[in-house]
Amino acid sequence: MSFASRIHFDLSRRTQLRLDVLDLAGRRIATLANRSFEPGRYTEPWAGRDDAGAQVPAGVYFVRMSGPDIGDQAVRFAVVR
Repeated sequence: MSFASRIHFDLSRRTQLRLDVLDLAGRRIATLANRSFEPGRYTEPWAGRDDAGAQVPAGVYFVRMSGPDIGDQAVRFAVVR
């Protein structure tokens, strides 16, 4: 069975941005993006895998968006298998 999710966000100005998936303990399990973004609307996919390519188990996770101009913001979501 395949799992896919999309993270949508809008930026009003150019910024360096990092998107990480964290587990409930706050450990980073995947980095989805770590680069400069121009203003606009973006969608970053996540296939439910950690940085090593292993499928993550069902559970609650966070996507953390961080950058020098935006601070840290996080959204909680659940992976159901």
